Amino acid sequence: KFGKALKFDGNNKVEIPDHADFHLEDAVSMALWIKPEADQADYAKPFIKQKGTTEYPYAIQYSTAQTLRATVNASARFDTTPGLANFIGEWAHLCMTYDGSAVILYKDGEEVARIAATGKLQQNDLSLSIGGRLGSGQNFNGIIDDVYLYSHALSIDEIQAVMKGGGGYSYALGPDPADGAFIEDTWVILNWSPGDFATSHDVYLSDNFDDVNDGT
Repeated sequence: KFGKALKFDGNNKVEIPDHADFHLEDAVSMALWIKPEADQADYAKPFIKQKGTTEYPYAIQYSTAQTLRATVNASARFDTTPGLANFIGEWAHLCMTYDGSAVILYKDGEEVARIAATGKLQQNDLSLSIGGRLGSGQNFNGIIDDVYLYSHALSIDEIQAVMKGGGGYSYALGPDPADGAFIEDTWVILNWSPGDFATSHDVYLSDNFDDVNDGT
């Protein structure tokens, strides 16, 4: 899609050794471009963190009948309803998010499936895998590019920015308290992750929404 993509023939995959950064608990987003080049094996897995044969802390995978779904294993296993049909020979951007309340699957920046889900993501020391699961079988046949893993649930704006390539996002990420939250406490600590290109962020405080919203 953007150059230097990985091509898979249905028998190979890339394994990335486990790292502490992959041990996500409260939230996750997986994003990638895929171009299927054939009908896929049942349960083929373009992008997965695996724990057991049927346990995946987080995954984007095929189901049966050439449909795609997103999966997390938290307080239980949660799968979005398969319904996104295979699109042989076409590029599509896929993103799954989990925020502790729902698993959502997006295609080309639009939500296509969702399931309510709760709990902390399961942990393990197995590899992160692109193009197939650990072991044999259930491998993807096609091209994969621009793969990203995030420790928070991406917003629609963030997903659309990631789709442009490079993964950069200039705005602040993961605000705590969340965007739109009402705070009644006398004191509160504001937390966020800086935008990818930001050297600083300005904070506007007011009892007037428009003043803050229009702040420059």
